[in-house]
Amino acid sequence: MKKALIILVSLLILGGAITGSMKSLELGPFAPKTVEVIKVVEEKLKPIFIDMEPILIPIFKGNRPVAKIQIQIKLETKSTEKAIKIQRMLPRISDTFVKDLHSFMPRLLKEKKRIDDFILKQRLKLMLDRNFGKGLIDDVFIQSVMDTFN
Repeated sequence: MKKALIILVSLLILGGAITGSMKSLELGPFAPKTVEVIKVVEEKLKPIFIDMEPILIPIFKGNRPVAKIQIQIKLETKSTEKAIKIQRMLPRISDTFVKDLHSFMPRLLKEKKRIDDFILKQRLKLMLDRNFGKGLIDDVFIQSVMDTFN
């Protein structure tokens, strides 16, 4: 009877030691579920794109228009809360773009003789950060630029 009790107690101690070491080493049933964590992180980092109405910028020389530039823009963010906030602010964002581009486009065309998408993208991103705070919009995509010169 004594031997059976000693064997039972030693088996319980051995089982506890094995379970404790498996838990501290994160082995077996105590291993972290990395697949689920990766899926959650990927869903949080998935970009959200917001389409804007086309922006029309007239270019004047003297008293008459000499060109019209139409720009299609898409905004990117990674948070649904920010996306909702951006959706509500779209009229203000569009107005900011029109006001700034109305004076910026003639200078750009005078300097470059054509519309450079990279410079335009950087300018729009700068205007967003300056007027609406850094970090609200992660990136600005220029989908198309159409210019009509008279």
